[in-house]
Amino acid sequence: MTTNQEARHQDLRDQTATARSTASDWHAYWDDQGVAAGTFNERMLTWINTALGTSYTNVVGAMAAYAADKGVSGWSSLDDLALITFSAGDAYLIEAGDFLLLESGDKYLIDF
Repeated sequence: MTTNQEARHQDLRDQTATARSTASDWHAYWDDQGVAAGTFNERMLTWINTALGTSYTNVVGAMAAYAADKGVSGWSSLDDLALITFSAGDAYLIEAGDFLLLESGDKYLIDF
């Protein structure tokens, strides 16, 4: 049986095509997403604040808010980070019923 932590780590590996430690795979993901260099906690905080459109100053609080936004009780309850990677031309999203599409209509992103 896969743990939530293992599932989160696999999400990172699926996005980055890496197979290193969890911290290294996070850094690879943040590099891909253009998150400024820094410590693990600094980059996690920046990524969460960007993802949520918030301005938390504490990484623990930000992680709790991210989990709550995903409908679970805490970070350790997350088994799917719902990571999305956009390419250069993929700037706009369209809500289409119960899912999101790229503006071009050719890429399905999230199913609610």
